[in-house]
Amino acid sequence: MADEDQDLQRRLEDFLDKAAKAKAAREQEEKRRIEGPKLFADAFAAVSVRKIRPILEEACRPWADRGLPAEVTDDWVSSRPSVRLNVEPNPGLKGSLVYEGHAEDRTIVAYRHFGPGAGDAIGRLALNDITREMVQSHVDVFLSEVIRLGGQ
Repeated sequence: MADEDQDLQRRLEDFLDKAAKAKAAREQEEKRRIEGPKLFADAFAAVSVRKIRPILEEACRPWADRGLPAEVTDDWVSSRPSVRLNVEPNPGLKGSLVYEGHAEDRTIVAYRHFGPGAGDAIGRLALNDITREMVQSHVDVFLSEVIRLGGQ
């Protein structure tokens, strides 16, 4: 009987150890699921401050100097954090160059948008791949498209 009691005790200990490890793994995964988007948004905000926003603000300046509607906006509270350049060269044309965070795959989707409907994707980028030169290139293409559309 003592051997059976010891065997039961050992099996119970093994069972409880496995149950505790599984519970800890579930809790860790839940913590990662909850905290992951916040950590990603913080990392995206830091990249934005250093590499994206300064280029967008520089692109906005000539518009403001001429009294034309243009702004750089941030949204760090939504499920898709973003930074965007919005311009309105005339009442019939509104354009945006947008960098939008996707926490689920830790990427930034860059796209340009003109008027109603979906925007044209420029690319899906890893945070570490974003450079000031890349953002400047996106701005140049966006502004060329604004000039083309605004001149019609």
